[in-house]
Amino acid sequence: MNQSHSLLLEWVPIFVVAGVLIYIASFSIGLGSVPWLIMFEGAAGSLVVLVNWFGAWAISYTFNFLMSWSASGTFFIYSAFSVILSS
Repeated sequence: MNQSHSLLLEWVPIFVVAGVLIYIASFSIGLGSVPWLIMFEGAAGSLVVLVNWFGAWAISYTFNFLMSWSASGTFFIYSAFSVILSS
């Protein structure tokens, strides 16, 4: 039996965008903005922002390369970095 599972495929992009917008809005209303509000201005604050953006870029840049290599390997590499950096 060949069943057609049309799960409102034309609505998927709308649901994705709506989900991302709801996530960002709820994160901004909650505790997401607190570190940015209490962070001091000046050289230390600039350094923290630079490290934060560099870390986000490094993860975004390497994720697709690592996933094409191995999904579980990607998880273990990121987990190892998290454990090492949190120690």
